[in-house]
Amino acid sequence: MKVTLDEVAARAGVSLATVSRVLGRRGAVAESTRAKVLEAMSELGYSRSTLLHDAPRRLVAVSAPGNPEHWQVQVCTRVAKALQDHDLLVTRPLVETDPEPLQTAIDAAPSPW
Repeated sequence: MKVTLDEVAARAGVSLATVSRVLGRRGAVAESTRAKVLEAMSELGYSRSTLLHDAPRRLVAVSAPGNPEHWQVQVCTRVAKALQDHDLLVTRPLVETDPEPLQTAIDAAPSPW
C-alpha cells in the first residue's frame, strides 16, 4: 500500500504543509523538524514518484501585458530580479490575447512531490 503525505505528517507530528516544504526544499523549516519528517518518511517507507524530477528551484512566471507601459516593464524587471535573488527560477512570457505562452510556463513548473 502506498504511503501518503498525510501519513508522513501524522507520524512526524507536523502539518502537511511542513512535509511539503521539506520535500520541496523551500521555506523555513527547523532542522529538528526536517529530521523528524525524514525519519517518518523512512519509517513508513515513503518514496517519491520516480516519474517526478527533484526540482532544486521553484519556477515563477512574471509577466506584463503584451503592449506594456514603461513602468510595467520596470516593475516586472524588479520583481523578476528579486525572485532570482531568492534562488527562484523566473520566466517572463509575454501575455497577449493568446494565453498559450503563459500556460506553457505554468505547465513547466516543477511539482513539490
